[in-house]
Amino acid sequence: MRIIITILLFLTYATSLYAATTSLYQTEVAVNSQSDDERARAVKEGLNHVLVKLTGNAQVDANKIIKAALEKADYYVQEYSYSTPDVSSYQYSLVITYDANDVNSLLKKSGLSYWGGERPSLLVWLLVSQKGQSEIISNESVGETLPQMKQLGVQYGLPLIFPMMDVADMSQVSPDEINAMNVSLLEEAGKRYAPQGLLIGRIKEQDKQWLSDWQLIIAKSTWNFKMTGQSAHIIITDVLKNINQILAKQNASKKNDEPLIWLQLEITHVARPEDLSLLMQSLKQLSLVQQIKLSQVVGDRIDLAIEIRGSSSSFLQSAQMIQKLLFVSQEDINKLKYEWVR
Repeated sequence: MRIIITILLFLTYATSLYAATTSLYQTEVAVNSQSDDERARAVKEGLNHVLVKLTGNAQVDANKIIKAALEKADYYVQEYSYSTPDVSSYQYSLVITYDANDVNSLLKKSGLSYWGGERPSLLVWLLVSQKGQSEIISNESVGETLPQMKQLGVQYGLPLIFPMMDVADMSQVSPDEINAMNVSLLEEAGKRYAPQGLLIGRIKEQDKQWLSDWQLIIAKSTWNFKMTGQSAHIIITDVLKNINQILAKQNASKKNDEPLIWLQLEITHVARPEDLSLLMQSLKQLSLVQQIKLSQVVGDRIDLAIEIRGSSSSFLQSAQMIQKLLFVSQEDINKLKYEWVR
């Protein structure tokens, strides 16, 4: 029974992860009507959005090959649909999904580097201070900041996680800890969310201007930067755009012609269904992973077959992003042993 439940959980997560990967090639554009001309405009604008998301290059349309492709953007559309905020609204949005293979082929043809599906999940510890009051932005926050960050996260393909700020969080994290950017404490408090990185920020209104400091931490890499602007909205937009460019530059690949190979993974201490679900989710986020097949479950040991584009050494390096996956040994070139650390 446990094995059946585990496999069902895997299939559920595989479906949701496919949707998450697909969303990199999906965008939503506001339109004034459902006319052909308005749809053509939106399809062109949407393709540009997707290309910026994949490359981290805001001037991607300056490339001659991309510029020509944008004039024939319909070719790259896989499907589209219209939506409205509510039944009484006259404002439409066009939700467009572009064909991933065609878009990737376009980027290769253009010679532009692009960032695939290897998008680290980032836990956001953000403190906003205004008029003598400070607020830690949580998953339940009201106001404009949370929905803006979620929307920009989707726009730039950044998986953002926001803390619940429930009793468990509040017992460890106060505004002072975020203001001081106490990395070790925030990392410890954030373990319950199993992020692959942290984004720590403090934004403060001062003399009719907004000031901010940020720290991005992923694995052993850290980036520090400051942003100023006329509003918190402007700062947050610039910050997430900057992070998209930083990570795109670090993870971009110009080609996708490496061979496909199968690896065997043996992972111990995967004792709970939620452990397996998180493991599958984390593996699927690695851009070189093409397929995952669950071979068997024996006690707390999981045997997986994964198809990757590259080599076992490239997988070993890429898998270091998964904090809970601890490398144990390599029996042969295509069989790796890991331990799942809670």
